[in-house]
Amino acid sequence: MSGNGRDFAQATASKQPALSGSGQGGRADIVFDGADSMTGSSLFPMLSNASEWTLVMVLGQGWSDTGASGAYQNSPGIITASDSAGYFGAGIVSSDGPGGGIYNAGYKESAPPAGAIQSAGDPCIFILYSDSGIKSRLNGSAGSTGTGAAMLSTATTLEIGDSAAGHSDEPYDGPMSEVMIFDGTLDSNEIRQVEQYLSDRYNVVVQG
Repeated sequence: MSGNGRDFAQATASKQPALSGSGQGGRADIVFDGADSMTGSSLFPMLSNASEWTLVMVLGQGWSDTGASGAYQNSPGIITASDSAGYFGAGIVSSDGPGGGIYNAGYKESAPPAGAIQSAGDPCIFILYSDSGIKSRLNGSAGSTGTGAAMLSTATTLEIGDSAAGHSDEPYDGPMSEVMIFDGTLDSNEIRQVEQYLSDRYNVVVQG
């Protein structure tokens, strides 16, 4: 419920995630079971500049990396916006945690930093953003950089909890506490402010 008409919804009862009244940090969250999903607005029209965007996600304790592959576009989907070719997606690979990327004349991705979580299922604050390349942060630590990060117009309807249409192998399985989408690239101070706010709100330890 964004307050800006950017809500996510699911009309099919069997695909609706469960609402938990006591999730990460004692706050309400939604819990996906590997078969649930919710759809939202089209991502590309939200952006004033296709090369400047920031997505922030909070995953609560207990997410699963079952079925995770070696590529984020083929891994359990946290949030996606794509057609059958998979043009944007954030997912989970092995026990490293979430990473993500986009496709524009080749797949550009940012892998999570080693050691940012102790094991699969640990609560985490994940940020995927464009800043002279696609970059990510996990619990306050910087991940790798993928060159080129201009979002294509094929990054259409947003989905949370689901795999990219016709591309990813596994939907997301676990709790999700918050999703933020910014039209623009947050600078380093703004990113730290968001991380600290979410750390306090959801009791997730961040570095720095």
